[in-house]
Amino acid sequence: MKQYITLKDVALLAGVSYQTVSKVIHGNINVRAATEERVWDAVATLGYVPNESARSLRLTQANVIGYGLLPGEVQGVNPILEGFLHGMMAGASQLGFEIICFASTGLIDDDMVTYQNLFRSRKVGGFILSNIESGDARAQFLYDHQIPCVCFGNPKRNGMDYVDVSGFEGMKQTVLHLVNQGHTDIALLGWSGESRVGEERLQGFLQGIAESGLCEDNAKCLFGYGTVDSGYELTRGLLSGHHPTAICAMNDLMAIGAMYAVNETNLTIGGDIAICGFDDFPLTQYLRPSLTTVRQPAFACGQLAVEFLVDQIQTRTPGQHQAMLAPELVVRESSSKFF
Repeated sequence: MKQYITLKDVALLAGVSYQTVSKVIHGNINVRAATEERVWDAVATLGYVPNESARSLRLTQANVIGYGLLPGEVQGVNPILEGFLHGMMAGASQLGFEIICFASTGLIDDDMVTYQNLFRSRKVGGFILSNIESGDARAQFLYDHQIPCVCFGNPKRNGMDYVDVSGFEGMKQTVLHLVNQGHTDIALLGWSGESRVGEERLQGFLQGIAESGLCEDNAKCLFGYGTVDSGYELTRGLLSGHHPTAICAMNDLMAIGAMYAVNETNLTIGGDIAICGFDDFPLTQYLRPSLTTVRQPAFACGQLAVEFLVDQIQTRTPGQHQAMLAPELVVRESSSKFF
């Protein structure tokens, strides 16, 4: 009677060559998913254990999710991504998974090697990506190599799973709120350069103007950087002549800069000129006046992203989950004449 199980025994039961069994056990991702499943089923049925480290490979891949932090995320504080990460951790805990975070270089070629090595070595079963731009190279690479991934942000590619928040809807609702307050001369403070998030918020602003029946001449769009300093400088330029009665900023930092600029004049925020931000950063409710802004459900996005990825890891079927969540307009003193 045979006392031990060999690779050939596993290969015979799985209906593949023993070379294929070796590839699967050592993490070669060129093996088709269906073939890999047959091999692991045979391993489990026969109780084949080449060694303790190889045995752990299958176990660790199934319940660990990788999340790469870009350089800017490591150095600075981003409350949206912080809330998203907390949501991921909560979602992973509920499903029996773990999250490992690692620093990305920001260089696509280097990151691709990192993602591939982590997956090949079975340290992770899939990845969640943030800071997504249209046609994101990281997402495309993982999709092309059949590595499970979910994006926080719509990558604008068919067949990819993602969860996102509608910046378009958030900015449109902000404009409609200002129009309901009686404003007809509204300015936008945005950032220049190619940006998926910036473009969606710009289009939402323009749609709000159009739905309100306002002429686009009543909507002035100024572009700089998404910083307090940039919001301050752009607003100073707006106030140097005939100025709008309301300002929409693409993020809270630019809105805070706009508030500083208005406070240097005889105008009152909320009464003479309304100011709105986007993102609902912490402490914006404690500004004086408190800042009207758009709240993103970042925590819920993190939970959903984990749920989507776990399902993809288990089914090996990408493109089954896409979710666009609605943001919430939070009206405070900085935009309301009747607060």
